[in-house]
Amino acid sequence: MEEQDYIELNTLLAKLRVFCLKEIGNPDISTSAREGNFKLIRNIDNIRNKMPLIIGDGTIEIK
Repeated sequence: MEEQDYIELNTLLAKLRVFCLKEIGNPDISTSAREGNFKLIRNIDNIRNKMPLIIGDGTIEIK
């Protein structure tokens, strides 16, 4: 994975997380939709926090 691809992936995940947080704050959505947004946020956090990476020479590799 190129460094720019990794940056773009993190940007997209951050945007999705913000969208989910906004949906959770919306009083008009159902409880099941709210729970789905919580699950998405947890999955995004797991991807961003627990993915071991090797960074070097402008590339990023997953261990």
